[in-house]
Amino acid sequence: MKNKILSILLLALLALTACGKKEDAIPNNKTEGTSEISVKPDSNSNNDFKELQIVESVHATEDDNFSYTYSVIIENPNSDYEVTIPRYKVEAFDENNKSITYYEQLLPYMGPNDRIAFSSAVITKDTKAQKLNLQ
Repeated sequence: MKNKILSILLLALLALTACGKKEDAIPNNKTEGTSEISVKPDSNSNNDFKELQIVESVHATEDDNFSYTYSVIIENPNSDYEVTIPRYKVEAFDENNKSITYYEQLLPYMGPNDRIAFSSAVITKDTKAQKLNLQ
């Protein structure tokens, strides 16, 4: 019984992988540093890629400025491009404008004209955060 199930799964996997055609592949292009994009197969494409935009963001401090919570809405303003590996960066600064923490995180796939919203927090250990920079 176990061998039959394994055989069926392998057969299904083989059938799925045999369905693609190499000449129909979508070409990939890379932007300067932050996102990988691919062009939709559209003959009317104008090839003017626009960077992802932060449409709205709010943040607040908690625990006497040792924790910054934030919410962001990001939009893909392109009608001809999808962003397959979008990333965002968060950096917190102290009162002397010195960076105290920094990290990057991947976001889910963004199709043309898509918007996504997410929330997170930045927690600083020993230094109070005075400013938060989202990119």
